Amino acid sequence: MAIICDPDFYIPTMPRKTGTGRESGLHNRHGPRARRAQGKARTGHTRGGPEKVFTNLAVMGFEENTGLMRLETLHPGVAVEDVKANTGFDLAIPEKVLETEPPTVEQVELIRNKIDLHGLRKQRF
Repeated sequence: MAIICDPDFYIPTMPRKTGTGRESGLHNRHGPRARRAQGKARTGHTRGGPEKVFTNLAVMGFEENTGLMRLETLHPGVAVEDVKANTGFDLAIPEKVLETEPPTVEQVELIRNKIDLHGLRKQRF
């Protein structure tokens, strides 16, 4: 689902964690993070939290070692500065950022008719 890029939407840290989120840092072999990681591995979930974030400006992923959000591609007509101005925290930004490829006809149909039947991607949060 697409998310609006807006500095009021993103916050640097969460005051309380209610979901799996992104695991950051190392953990010991016996603590709660280790047990959670072992459970995820058993069920095929090898990573915690989202893999990609799709917004109205760009596609972002996460740095493997730090969990820091990383700019991956820019949508046509969007500049890196636009994304920075509309994100409430620092992003990892590679030297070269490619343009997001437009969706295929099949992907648009899937989004409209299976994934987002109510058009939530068009609304502001």
